[in-house]
Amino acid sequence: RVPLKIHKEQFLQINDAVRLQIGHLDVGKAVYSNLSSDTAKFVGGLDGPPDLRGQPYLMLPYQQAPPIVAFHVQRACFIYVLRDTRMTKQAKWLSASKRFSNKEGMFVQVQHNTESYTMAVYKSTTQQQGCVILGTTS
Repeated sequence: RVPLKIHKEQFLQINDAVRLQIGHLDVGKAVYSNLSSDTAKFVGGLDGPPDLRGQPYLMLPYQQAPPIVAFHVQRACFIYVLRDTRMTKQAKWLSASKRFSNKEGMFVQVQHNTESYTMAVYKSTTQQQGCVILGTTS
């Protein structure tokens, strides 16, 4: 095995990381780690293509997402990112990089209290493996 090279800046960012709750995408499941499924839940759009239902999902806290998310992937796979379409400004790491492309016309529907909104789906342009860092410097 070849050791994974991590730059000093990336190591410091990983060291400061917050542990995230892992959920699975499905209708009726909670969207955010700090809100119950009674408050915010997935209500549709998970059937694809691609079929996202049942896939692992890193649950971020509502309105308090960390600037960087780092995780390890044991085998090569595509990474999907859900972006809340209510956000007027898109993160630079998602829009400026060629690492992700927007899956045109694919959205996941969310019910948050009495409000319904969509999350746009982005897919990594290549399969990822090893340490994956998403955020301000990736």
